[in-house]
Amino acid sequence: MFVTLPDVLYMVTITVNGVLGIVTNAFLLYLIVRKSPPQLTPYRIFLANTALTQLLYACVMIMDPVVFYLFIYLCNFCRILVHFAVNSFISIMLSMLFRCVSLKTLRFPVSGAYAMCLAGYFIPVTMVASVVNMEFVTDFESNDRYLNHTVPNLERYHTVVGTKACLIWVIFCTSFLLVPIYAVMYFCRWKIYRLLSRPTHIHNHSTTNNIQRLVKALTVQSLIPLFTVFPSSLSYMLGQFGAVHFHMHSYFTISCLSFGR
Repeated sequence: MFVTLPDVLYMVTITVNGVLGIVTNAFLLYLIVRKSPPQLTPYRIFLANTALTQLLYACVMIMDPVVFYLFIYLCNFCRILVHFAVNSFISIMLSMLFRCVSLKTLRFPVSGAYAMCLAGYFIPVTMVASVVNMEFVTDFESNDRYLNHTVPNLERYHTVVGTKACLIWVIFCTSFLLVPIYAVMYFCRWKIYRLLSRPTHIHNHSTTNNIQRLVKALTVQSLIPLFTVFPSSLSYMLGQFGAVHFHMHSYFTISCLSFGR
């Protein structure tokens, strides 16, 4: 098996980030399920949805070094990884949306929380479904032409390239779709602070402070895709237009996504 130094560094980065993601999100999920107060049940669903998505995201991420040696599964791995990344971002938006709605509705139904989480998962599922019939090419000469002869030592790898699939929807979800998601999230943030500042607001001072701290935490968490999903999507599109080499953006894309778990 031919492995270069960048390959080794890539696999080490992915493994370390994957292990950290599994440990931290598993612990967070345990705190949500076993330690959080029952009266927070609707919001616990959104927190658990985010933590579970991040946990599965990390589990898929840590499989990357294994997939590295099982090239036929590499394209499937990438699309599953990206769909978890988008779903994780949507779940953060849903948490902010719930907090905004719950300020107006004192009794938010548990069924409504489950329905919102399921609705948010619809788009990531369509990302996977849109490339189910992707065809794979394993021939070295065909792959070398497809990659415009940009990958050094390609003949020493057992390369697999996914072709003939509509990736427009996947690219749209990982780039342009994030803009309206951010718009909804920050509109809800503005709405929450506006409601809390009204003199007629019914929550006491302690509850108001807790809500504000929660909103700040969600805001910080929402910034993560700016440094993970957006750069990965940009590097992929630049690679498709020939602005960067294929092997360069491949290392960068997955490594960058690994920090978003």
